[in-house]
Amino acid sequence: MNQQGEQDGIHPTQKPVEIFARPIQYHTGPGGICAEPFSGSGTQIIAAEQQGRRCFAMEIEPKFVQVAIERWEAFTGLKAERED
Repeated sequence: MNQQGEQDGIHPTQKPVEIFARPIQYHTGPGGICAEPFSGSGTQIIAAEQQGRRCFAMEIEPKFVQVAIERWEAFTGLKAERED
């Protein structure tokens, strides 16, 4: 697995995207949903985007929520919107 650019010290247990991409691809269909109850820096969110899936993610730590949002925005080129 190529981890270049992924282990950047943002989160103490950040994983390579490929660790999540393969199970998402094998166990969900295009447009499918995966859940991530401990999102951290948002790696599974990025993996789901790469595979054309949706990821419902939760994270209790606000600074990591912000990191995940920024990573998603950078990856997709879209702007995240908060829903109340």
